[in-house]
Amino acid sequence: QCRSGCAALLERARSSGAEGPLVAVASRITWAPSSSSPKRPRTEASSSQVRCRHILVRHAACKQPFDKVRRKAVKRSSEEAETILLKVLRELEAAGELSGPSASGAKASSVSAAFTAQVRAISECESSLKGGELAGDLGWLDPSKKHDKAPAPLAKVAVGLQVSQVSDIVATDLGLHILKRTA
Repeated sequence: QCRSGCAALLERARSSGAEGPLVAVASRITWAPSSSSPKRPRTEASSSQVRCRHILVRHAACKQPFDKVRRKAVKRSSEEAETILLKVLRELEAAGELSGPSASGAKASSVSAAFTAQVRAISECESSLKGGELAGDLGWLDPSKKHDKAPAPLAKVAVGLQVSQVSDIVATDLGLHILKRTA
């Protein structure tokens, strides 16, 4: 009842003749057992699980030909969608993105930035709206389990990638994808 307590305190102050702007702040403090620690994102998973980011380009023949990010119907053909992703692959290759896990620290940082820029500019998946390095994140995938967020072909391709490696174009009923394994 913090909010109602603040309102009551301000009302009493005004009724007793207080002038000027009044502010009341309430804080709720809870104690947690010392054994609990704040949640941290998993960086390791079982050997069958992988974490990926992706770029999705939809086409008119896919299951949901609607770009939820830009809120418009998709009218391009699958060939046009493939052309767009081939251009992305060329640009990532030029940035050194396709070099895989052997990239040095500074190079890996600029490479990751290039993939993030492509996700934000092109991807038609709502995951592209996530902040920072989570743009395009599909989360943890396990090919032995059915996922709502990732069709089976994506999970199978993701397991075959090394960390920081970028896939070729992958076709699903949602459209065409490029994957990048992050863990």
